[in-house]
Amino acid sequence: IPERHKLIQIKSKGYLMNPSVALFHLLSTAEKGVIEATQYGEINADMLFEIMELINEEKNPVTFLGCEKHNYEFTKNIRFYLITRMFFLTKQANRNDNVEREKTKEKRKSLKLVKTNVQNDPNMYFQIEETNAVETVIQMKKKRKRKSGKSNN
Repeated sequence: IPERHKLIQIKSKGYLMNPSVALFHLLSTAEKGVIEATQYGEINADMLFEIMELINEEKNPVTFLGCEKHNYEFTKNIRFYLITRMFFLTKQANRNDNVEREKTKEKRKSLKLVKTNVQNDPNMYFQIEETNAVETVIQMKKKRKRKSGKSNN
């Protein structure tokens, strides 16, 4: 069994077939094109065209795979493969963006505006101080209690 067929043999429950050498090279080139196209740039609408250009640069014998009878079906399968890969790449990119967005949101929550005095400057100014969001809520409640206690006296 060639090295490239070992995973198929492991995963197969008797239904998977081993691809031809030409098909294996085409799919390897397609995957290489997907990785190269998405490695440095952002995922956008032109990504599939960029991947196809990278595949064409490899001079892959795409037209020699399959026969006249199965050409259309084969093209549909390659298209499905590329669309599926783009779906998962987009999903991962969105997940990464959401993680960054959450980090930014948490940092914003932990910042509060605090009034401070500068020794040389009699004017007051505001400074951003990093605090825990829970501490900020507790401090605000204490201030409200103090203010309400002073107004009752």
